[in-house]
Amino acid sequence: MSAAASQADLIVPTCSCDDYVDLPIDEAAIDERISQFTTMRQSLTQISRNVVVKWGEQYRLYKCGVCGQYWQASYAPRDIDFWYLYKVPETGISSWKRRAYVPPGEILDYLRQREEFLSQRFEIGKKNCADESCGEKAIAGVRKCPYHQFLEVDGGETREWLLNLMWFPPYDPSLVDRPAN
Repeated sequence: MSAAASQADLIVPTCSCDDYVDLPIDEAAIDERISQFTTMRQSLTQISRNVVVKWGEQYRLYKCGVCGQYWQASYAPRDIDFWYLYKVPETGISSWKRRAYVPPGEILDYLRQREEFLSQRFEIGKKNCADESCGEKAIAGVRKCPYHQFLEVDGGETREWLLNLMWFPPYDPSLVDRPAN
């Protein structure tokens, strides 16, 4: 055997999966990951695709052929022309097609939307919120407190959709719970 052939036999494939941390719920981190998508995807193999017609969402499931790390790709928040990747736990394809993993960018968008709504100045009335589980006062002229009004007019459907996706560490469904006052 030639020296060149034996050297080629010794080349062990490597990956860069460990170079990428779990994606924080942070716009700058997600933007950076968007810019890294093409480079990251080169070392991964797409193993499935999931289209959610109701939400106009599309996900792709990838796997690293070297270390076996699973990755999910999602549309970039607010811009379906771009994608980003984030680590996810190993999963079965049929299970994943029924329930994709929750995208960090969608969590960020929900939290931003909720914060924007709740940061408004509401005149609080004397009546209690119409939600039986709530002890807060309702907005004057409205039957609900600011949080429950947000869920009714803006965020409730999105929150339910997020909660029906698969959650995984470091993300926790409590992120979309009612914020502390």
